[in-house]
Amino acid sequence: EIHQLKKSLQDIGIQMSGSRNAATQLRQVQLQYQRVLATKSEEVRQSEVLIAKMEMENKTLMGQLQDYRSKLNELEIVLASNREKLHHVEAGVEVKDQRVQEGITQLQEQSSRLKLLNESMQ
Repeated sequence: EIHQLKKSLQDIGIQMSGSRNAATQLRQVQLQYQRVLATKSEEVRQSEVLIAKMEMENKTLMGQLQDYRSKLNELEIVLASNREKLHHVEAGVEVKDQRVQEGITQLQEQSSRLKLLNESMQ
């Protein structure tokens, strides 16, 4: 749009050779050019404000992301520690379960012997 207005200014300048109307046309085009330029300048300013807001929001989000990453790292450390503890607990349970199974087997053997002894005494 600005480029077109500049072209219009050049065309009017060429036509100005003797035309009284050319000065009025030139002034109108200059005013239109200034309005367009002011509008475009305002659009640029608004874009710059929007960019600044987005940059601030981006910095805030990056800070939050860093906080979440730190918390995630802490949770991963706790998870690894809990897994290690669980492994030890499971190992202990397996040992106790084996001992209980051995105890049950011994009790069953003793029970069988007692039944045989009881039957033989009758």
